[in-house]
Amino acid sequence: MRLLIELWESIKIAIGALRANKLRAFLTLLGIIVGVTTVIGIVSLTQGLDKAFGEEISALGHDVLYIQKFSWFDREGWEKYRN
Repeated sequence: MRLLIELWESIKIAIGALRANKLRAFLTLLGIIVGVTTVIGIVSLTQGLDKAFGEEISALGHDVLYIQKFSWFDREGWEKYRN
């Protein structure tokens, strides 16, 4: 019973503080909304890019993906690529 009374008092104090500081409450709410929306957007964008990159790589084939810094068909030595 005491817990319910304390909870009710806390709710009344919080509502009173929100009414007294309307601009602060609005700006806090706006900040939370913008933050959550930004996080959701970044996560969605990251997952979409990851899926698109995976699809592009899988379209190349299952066998081997060969990545090299130097040209494959260059007949000259690797010295020309140094620094």
